[in-house]
Amino acid sequence: MKSTRRRLIYLAAEVVFVLCLHALLKRWMAGSHVAATLLSAGPHTPRLVLAGAGLFAALRLFTVLLLPGLVLASLGGILYDRLQCTERRTDDQASTGSRASSVRDRG
Repeated sequence: MKSTRRRLIYLAAEVVFVLCLHALLKRWMAGSHVAATLLSAGPHTPRLVLAGAGLFAALRLFTVLLLPGLVLASLGGILYDRLQCTERRTDDQASTGSRASSVRDRG
């Protein structure tokens, strides 16, 4: 099982990467006047800008619709694992404490 700190760092790195990629694509699309490019027809339309616009639309949908839910689910899983670990430690300490008291009572 991964440590909590490692999982949180990995989750934060994923979120930062997606948001930075979104910002870079947004800046590129604004600089290349993607609205005019998408509305223009013909062979003069750059394929790279069209592909970038499609990628930006897909990434925007992922960032706005799915990423918040995935982050909350990951945080919930991390919290659940943390609580289970704490619960196991408490149970183990209680069981070792009761064993020690029963040994003392016998002796």
